[in-house]
Amino acid sequence: MLAAYRLLTFVAFVALWPALALLARIRPERWRSRIGGGQRLPRGAIWVHAASVGELLGAQPILETIAASRPPPAVVVSTMTPAGLRVARELALPVAASFLVPFDFPQSVERHLDALAPSALVVVETELWPNLLDAARRRGIPVAIVNARISDRGAARYRALRPLFRRALTATAWIAAQTAADRDRFIALGARPDAVEVLGSTKADARTEEATRGPARSALRLGERDLLVAFGSARTEEDDVFLEVIARLAAADSALRFLYAPRHVERVGALLSRFGGAGIDARALTEWRARGGGGRVLVVDTLGELRAMYPAADVAVIGGSFSRHGGHNPLEAARGGVPVIMGPHRQNVRDAFRRLEASGGAEAVADADGLERALARLLGDPAERAERGRRLRAVCDAEARVTDRVIDGLARAGILPPGSQASRAGGAKC
Repeated sequence: MLAAYRLLTFVAFVALWPALALLARIRPERWRSRIGGGQRLPRGAIWVHAASVGELLGAQPILETIAASRPPPAVVVSTMTPAGLRVARELALPVAASFLVPFDFPQSVERHLDALAPSALVVVETELWPNLLDAARRRGIPVAIVNARISDRGAARYRALRPLFRRALTATAWIAAQTAADRDRFIALGARPDAVEVLGSTKADARTEEATRGPARSALRLGERDLLVAFGSARTEEDDVFLEVIARLAAADSALRFLYAPRHVERVGALLSRFGGAGIDARALTEWRARGGGGRVLVVDTLGELRAMYPAADVAVIGGSFSRHGGHNPLEAARGGVPVIMGPHRQNVRDAFRRLEASGGAEAVADADGLERALARLLGDPAERAERGRRLRAVCDAEARVTDRVIDGLARAGILPPGSQASRAGGAKC
């Protein structure tokens, strides 16, 4: 199967080359790296690859901890999406370069590896590209996978494609799986059992510079009596549910405000129109900042800021769980001590949510009516909100320092220089 995949992608590259070459000339910043060239990169660097914004934010504590080691090794970071690349640059990550990952054509991958000659490749979560992984194996480049996960929905698909990944995963130096189920799935794909550890996710680690509740609320110009509900990573299919609940709650309480963060920022214009059509004063976050306030609903039109905004909220509703996307990360809100509500679809974050729910800090609801009732109850009970926040922080405190364990594992696997785990400065705190 791998040989067939290599042949098909080789032929596809040849067929697409005229169009790709033209695009690389017209928009070099977007397309040159996609075909494996066009950027001067430090040879011998550690290459960290994350799919998009969420994976990149999960990798951020790792990148910052590597940068704190003495002497720090050179690191470059790539993303699959332009949004991820934009966030990488806006966050000013401590890396020597950031770029869009080459497409998984054999020619693109080989050209890129020739130019970069990385000392190691660190893949975040589930960015498993057959040609890239096999080329790294053939060149003797050590590979590690951190925050490794395979979703329930993806498990069957990956099992069917096992021949594509088996050889590369067998050669993978180290895999830090999020859960025991993820560990079993990677082993089933071909990873060596002794190379896979269950460590959790670095998304459970908070950086010390992240906003706390006071500064976060000040940044959103919230008064002492104002209540804020945050809807995080909302999917298109969830807008009907969430907008209906917002309209009802807003009509019942004139002091209530909302933060609405769509999963994809290109939806902001349509969302503003929908809120306006429902008679709700909504502003894009950048416009709100420029005009100095106003609006009942702030629609987040920036990337990478939601994590720092969560501590300002009194309750957080996590998107992807009221549609069939499997739920998005609830830990960012939990770290801020913000009570969490999720919908019925939580398979992507099942273990994390179970821990939060077991603590008494999070709850699940079945539909829009259940969501409205849960929000109304929590917004009317400051004592319960405070207790839930305390319990969520306790869970985070118990699970913090995943990054430290990942750094230790990368050093043991030979991905990081010897002594990296001993010389780094300070760990992440929840």
